[in-house]
Amino acid sequence: LLVAAAAVLLFGLLVVGPRGGGMTRGRRRVLLGLRLGGVVLVVLAMLRPTLVRTETRKQSATLVVLVDTSRSMSVPDALGGRRSRYEAMRQALDAAREELKELADQFEVKVYAFDSETRPVELTDGHVRLPAQPEGDQTAIGAALADVLRLEAGKRLLGVVLLGDGAQRAYAPRDLAPQTAAVGLRRLGCPLLTVPLGQSRGLGQAKDVAVGQLLVDENVFASNELNVAAEVRVNGFTNRELPVRLLFETAPGRMELVAQEILHPTADGQLLPVAARYVPETPGQYKVTLEVPDQPGELVTTNNRMSTFVNVLPGGLGVLFLEGSPPRVDTKFLRRALDASPEIGVDYLSFNKQTRPGDLDERLKPGRYAVYVIGNVPAGTFTRAQLAALAEAVDRGAGLVMLGGFHTFGPGGYAGTPLAAVLPIRMNRLEE
Repeated sequence: LLVAAAAVLLFGLLVVGPRGGGMTRGRRRVLLGLRLGGVVLVVLAMLRPTLVRTETRKQSATLVVLVDTSRSMSVPDALGGRRSRYEAMRQALDAAREELKELADQFEVKVYAFDSETRPVELTDGHVRLPAQPEGDQTAIGAALADVLRLEAGKRLLGVVLLGDGAQRAYAPRDLAPQTAAVGLRRLGCPLLTVPLGQSRGLGQAKDVAVGQLLVDENVFASNELNVAAEVRVNGFTNRELPVRLLFETAPGRMELVAQEILHPTADGQLLPVAARYVPETPGQYKVTLEVPDQPGELVTTNNRMSTFVNVLPGGLGVLFLEGSPPRVDTKFLRRALDASPEIGVDYLSFNKQTRPGDLDERLKPGRYAVYVIGNVPAGTFTRAQLAALAEAVDRGAGLVMLGGFHTFGPGGYAGTPLAAVLPIRMNRLEE
């Protein structure tokens, strides 16, 4: 209304303006045109005309496809035949090639393979270039989802499509629960779409023994003890005996059984620790394998064993340190000095007549150790056969150190024993 009133007022001034009687007709027309232009400009200024331009731009977004490449995908239980889960997944991706290509033209499509780690997979013209076979030793679903959040941080995620058997089998530090990672996706408003492959099985139905977390010293000196540790996850073999075997490459290409342990699982899904030992004698690089023999009814047996390599270095010295109970005060200083040398491997045994190690006969066999140290241990703790074996080991070149004390040498009852002949002093029974 205000704009209309101003326009009428200005138009009136234009019409009623001063008359220029002495003006020529041309000057009058110019003046009239200027007044008219001024009126138009003032009216336009008051109306504040604007130019609105609308431009539509497509916002960038990323679609993530996660594919399971763990060994459990090789189980031949896909629906519709005897195909493996992995084969079914490959065929499903091939069937969706055109759709993937169309999506890739509109959005960014990222494909990742996951097992014990997460790796990018090439996507070309809708074709996903998967590995020939699934060989991963873990199925770390939660860690894979967390990796996606980290790798695609700052992007708008359309969604995550997960193809796999849906069973997480992972060890620390890759054992993040899938539910925890899914919470991060939900906070971003990113949907998680799962494509299950294979038949649904309870823990009691799926029979499987899986060796994981194999820990072996990378370097060990010859004649020193090699410690091997691992974990075995057992499904479907409750209350059965499962042998765990340690194999060592004693000759090129020949694996020899050097230790064995029997597991007794009491529940499905149980994770059992395994510890084994072996003393290599010859320097070199050798293969070490920890395995559980294939069990009846297992669909996947490739996870029944794990292997690694160990370097056996020359110059090692194996020592057996025998100490009575309670140990002497100076024992801790001797142990500290021995443990300071990486070339010396020491096994410490503390015992008395009531607590005698079950494998003492094996440990006292000639050739097992290079040096034997006897602390405050009376002769009566050993059998006569054990003392004879120890004396034979010394005769063959092993070192013997007997520490002084109230229960060693003569006071310890070693006079007249097979070990008396190899000790550097004379003893008699009257010293006891």
